[in-house]
Amino acid sequence: MPSLNGKTALVTGASRGMGRASALALAAAGAQVLVHYGRGAKEADGVVAEIRKAGGRADAIATDLATADGPGKLAKQARSIIGDRLDILVANAGISMLVKWPKTNEQGLWAITPNDLKSLVGRSERPRVAISYSRNYFGNSTK
Repeated sequence: MPSLNGKTALVTGASRGMGRASALALAAAGAQVLVHYGRGAKEADGVVAEIRKAGGRADAIATDLATADGPGKLAKQARSIIGDRLDILVANAGISMLVKWPKTNEQGLWAITPNDLKSLVGRSERPRVAISYSRNYFGNSTK
């Protein structure tokens, strides 16, 4: 992975699994990492501690993204720590809801990314966005 010194990253759902692995990898490459979690405070604190022990910069932020005001709260918390610049967004948090999955194109991906997070990413010179998903969701896939 190239050097990410001076870059900021927000990883949603970073307390375990793929989110945890993403947060650790980004920190190892030099990024300041915001470790988001919904319910796993102890696990998120563990990820932050591991990053800091290795000499990295990390903070944990808690927000329930399944609520209507969750994305706005997350953006506000992120701004309070890193300001208005977000270079990397890994949208890994999982919620279950019964919806049709949009076609996988740029428009479809942005349709499921909350506006408050879009505004943070939009302020970066060259934002990087990674959206992970699982086929184990409650919904219908569009063709």
